[in-house]
Amino acid sequence: MSEPKQKNQEENAKPLTVLFICSGNTCRSPMAEVIAKDIHEKTLHAPKCNFISAGLSVVTGDTAAEEANLAMTELGLQLGERPAQSLTEEMLQAADLVLTMSNAQRTLLLTRFPGYAAKTFVLNRYVGAENTDIEDPYGQPLEVYRHIAVQLRDSLERLIDRLAAM
Repeated sequence: MSEPKQKNQEENAKPLTVLFICSGNTCRSPMAEVIAKDIHEKTLHAPKCNFISAGLSVVTGDTAAEEANLAMTELGLQLGERPAQSLTEEMLQAADLVLTMSNAQRTLLLTRFPGYAAKTFVLNRYVGAENTDIEDPYGQPLEVYRHIAVQLRDSLERLIDRLAAM
């Protein structure tokens, strides 16, 4: 008798909000957002999640880098033409988990918003990946974006598994 009640509770549970942070919100963090959504949709045991992204140094009017779009298209995913978003304190307040792409970004974020250390981590450190920082591919050839996409997919598969185990 308790199974339907448990299922109902899961269906009514507040989704977990995961916020990905990079520098300009044109490469790594939007790629992470799209890849995480894709993995999450294909993972039966994952909790409800919302994935969003923002940047620490956004240039107004920027959109995803062309190479980021191409790398995602090769994976069957789309970044689209959404404008880059600057990180706001409201985003941090709404997020349950904040994941940066590098140690330097975590440090910068916590310098600007010191009250969020308990929920702010470097993605690769959080999932136990070998390399801590995910290289910024901005301005690099498509091959670098492809490499970053694979690295992100590996780390995000670990993330979804970790979230499912919570």
